[in-house]
Amino acid sequence: MQTIMEAALWYSKKGWPVIPINPAIDPVTKKGKKKPLLPTWEEFQKRVPTEKEITEWWQKWPTAMVGVITGEFSNVFAIDCDTEEAYQKIQEYLPESLVLPIAQTPRGGKHLWFSYPKKSNLTVAASVLPGTDYRGNGGYIISPPSQNGANRSYQWLIEPQKELPEIPESLLALINKNTIYSNVGKIPPVYNGLQPSTNVYNMFQEGTRDQDLFHIANQLKRAGSSVEEISQVLEILAKNCNPPFPEKELEEKIKSALKRAEKRERPIVEEIKEFLGLQPSTFSLQNVYNGLHLSTREDKKTAWIALRRMEGTIVERVGSLHGTYKVIDKTLKRIDLKDKSDLLGELPIKFPLGIHEFIKVMPKCIYIVAGEPDSGKSAYLMNFAKKNCEKYPIHYFSSEMGKAEFLDRLQYLWPEAENEFNLNFYERSENFDEVIFPNDINIIDYMTLYDNFFLMAGLINAIGKKLKDGIAFIALQKPPGRDTALGGDRTKDLARLYLALSYQQMKIVKAKNWREPKFNPNRLTISYEIWQGCHFKNTTSWKKEGQKNEWQNKSDNDERRNEPFT
Repeated sequence: MQTIMEAALWYSKKGWPVIPINPAIDPVTKKGKKKPLLPTWEEFQKRVPTEKEITEWWQKWPTAMVGVITGEFSNVFAIDCDTEEAYQKIQEYLPESLVLPIAQTPRGGKHLWFSYPKKSNLTVAASVLPGTDYRGNGGYIISPPSQNGANRSYQWLIEPQKELPEIPESLLALINKNTIYSNVGKIPPVYNGLQPSTNVYNMFQEGTRDQDLFHIANQLKRAGSSVEEISQVLEILAKNCNPPFPEKELEEKIKSALKRAEKRERPIVEEIKEFLGLQPSTFSLQNVYNGLHLSTREDKKTAWIALRRMEGTIVERVGSLHGTYKVIDKTLKRIDLKDKSDLLGELPIKFPLGIHEFIKVMPKCIYIVAGEPDSGKSAYLMNFAKKNCEKYPIHYFSSEMGKAEFLDRLQYLWPEAENEFNLNFYERSENFDEVIFPNDINIIDYMTLYDNFFLMAGLINAIGKKLKDGIAFIALQKPPGRDTALGGDRTKDLARLYLALSYQQMKIVKAKNWREPKFNPNRLTISYEIWQGCHFKNTTSWKKEGQKNEWQNKSDNDERRNEPFT
């Protein structure tokens, strides 16, 4: 890891002048003072300090932060976004394929680094947009790996490459327009005695005409305007630019603007954000490529850049693994311990094979049975429905059985089911979260994906979010020899009970809310037989996996343990 002095020397070798900055925190505002430690530092706006000078400074002030001088001499221009809203606003003006250095501040803000826009004379300004400042001539920007007085660091999300990118014309135009202030009373706080730039900018001027036409075309495209309507508007604007486009260039400029707007029709960044909404935990860059069907090198690069820009606000990298992320979820639901109006307590729900003797069934919970093909998933769920139909409304969603097969099964297990007022049977194979009954028992037989199995955990999460006082019991397919379903360990995250069904054997993979606090039912197994395709009978009592001696439950009633659980 680079020390602060090593970083300062590295910046100076890139031609960026550096100065030591006081890391102290203001006791009133709780913000860093960020003042230079050198009595006079202005000379370094015109020259790069020597290696000897830098070494002496950090030997004298070893905790000093690194300030990189911005402006025309260093060719550094920095935009400082204090809030996530400010950062997202700036993102709207950045091409999806643009790779630019981004640093995260100790307070969660972002510094975006560009090359200094030539002939702009931009100095420094605060609140050029809500929560957004910039640093040009006469300014400096605190740089990684500096630490403030609270020992919190600045970090690179995307490190500088060989050269800093140019600031997009549309963003530069926005900055120029918002830097104009009509009177002294509206001038924001100044930095180092310098006033903000007063460049006057109007749209459709020479040098920005192409970008302005594209911006208008893009906005009209998003608003749903037709190509003909956009072309008419662009023609009027192009003829009134200063100077106007020559007649022979007019058609080509309009075509170019339309083509660029069409290219933006597929907003990969927005698609990624929607994709992340289905990710409860970790995912890989390859998951993104597969999930969004990104195959071209350009689209993959755009996705990579988008994730790097989202680091620290929407996603964060997992350890040192390359291309592995997890979604940041900062939502909090406060639990009012004094309010007991919605506290139902344990639900008197029963499971085949007596699993309710080991756990308390609670409302708003997910229960999962992961079974191999032909291991008895449907039979188990139908028995579950029969055991609880008298007390609760049952909504049975079948993705595999149609009406004829369901009735055929019931004639052996539950011939009187047609008279059960609480039993509701539906044919459904996807989007179960859209039809969940939040206060009842929902049985899903079964939920599957044919590719992108990593999305399974997100589908389970979506169902869980719809529950209130009810529960969902979900069947999943699992490969032979494994305890978890297609989708892996992530499918266990939300389950309060996770059962694995193999041929004539059940295992409790995960159990929460133990009935007896001192007895852990995890890894209990039991063997069973099924006859007539629906009747369960245990052939052993419950025992710990790998143990020879069977666990005798508290009733020690052999006759009850060996009767069929139907």
